[in-house]
Amino acid sequence: MSEKNEKEYTIAGRKFKMSDFPDYVGGMPPDPAVIHDIDYLDEMEKIWGRKWGDQGIGQLKEVALVMATDHENHEIFLDKRNQEYFMMTYGEADLPALRGQQEDYARTLEEEGVKVRFMEYEDPWGAYGPLRKMFVGALLGTVLRNGVILRRYGQGAYLRGLNRHTQKFFTDIGCPISLQITGKGILEPAWPWVAEGVVVGGFGRACNREGLEQALPQFKAAGLREIVMGSSSSIHATMQSSGAFHMDGVLNIVDVGLAVVYPPQLDFGVYKWLADHGIEMIEVPPEEQHLLPCNGMLLEPGKLIQGVETPKTNKELEKRGVDVIEVETSQIKMGGVNGIRCITCRLHREPGPELEEVARRIPDNKPDGLVNFVSGDNYEKGNF
Repeated sequence: MSEKNEKEYTIAGRKFKMSDFPDYVGGMPPDPAVIHDIDYLDEMEKIWGRKWGDQGIGQLKEVALVMATDHENHEIFLDKRNQEYFMMTYGEADLPALRGQQEDYARTLEEEGVKVRFMEYEDPWGAYGPLRKMFVGALLGTVLRNGVILRRYGQGAYLRGLNRHTQKFFTDIGCPISLQITGKGILEPAWPWVAEGVVVGGFGRACNREGLEQALPQFKAAGLREIVMGSSSSIHATMQSSGAFHMDGVLNIVDVGLAVVYPPQLDFGVYKWLADHGIEMIEVPPEEQHLLPCNGMLLEPGKLIQGVETPKTNKELEKRGVDVIEVETSQIKMGGVNGIRCITCRLHREPGPELEEVARRIPDNKPDGLVNFVSGDNYEKGNF
């Protein structure tokens, strides 16, 4: 039967023809040569009805936030005997002010054309006891083009069990779950994107080799080109000497070929990779680093939301032509060290500039595989 005269069926109110099956050949079984060659990314919209993922510096389209509740100031967290364990760096938060700043931030996102969803926890319980930092939206998961990777947390046992709640959220909004980190894997990829499919990560408290190995097949399937893997700084007995176990606390890409960095906590191998690619770097003043100026939310190349509390950094950004939208974040950082990017789960971002557009030069020494180990003393270095 010719395609022109092919029979049309109606199923559940939708029109359908047999030729809509890509592996259909009249009078034959399904053609495996065709079906085996179709990429999952090509089927995402057909299956899930829309696109997902944030893996570059294109235009931000959709995020999820979690409003802070009274639980964040529970007496167990404020007890001075427990504050070091719970990393209550700045003490008690003014919850009405914190929620007000979250609302202002959400309104700013919406004014910039970003859809904002809100996630609510059914209860505050995790694997071992009460969960903490529940308003930190980035903890929900890492959303890539092929779905969300549910994290396994290394910063504290008070986050273990968060995934019981987050998987319900992603199921409810129709976002496919591509992976749950298990075993002894640790993966909290709070990693800044340099270009489409190019990201900077770091081994340390928030990522170990097993976590990366588990996620690597999904990173490849999502279309990542390069993972620049350094090492993160840390904390030991106290928080006094500072430390950044999330890379997006010391590095952010704010425009094509332009980064904001805090060198004292940036792996030298990462610094050299940026320099080798001709990425211009704006240095954060030491007196502003505790306010996380590297943790702004990029809306699109050359435009980002930034805390008003870091005027020196913001001024340097504006000097280089970056459109800085300032919001109050004084209470967002309370109850831990949290910035704007920390409290934001990025659900969808349009594809953006490729590395060849972002970098002023491309070195000849390209990595053999997806992971580019750039740290000279990287104890996790392995064969990927």
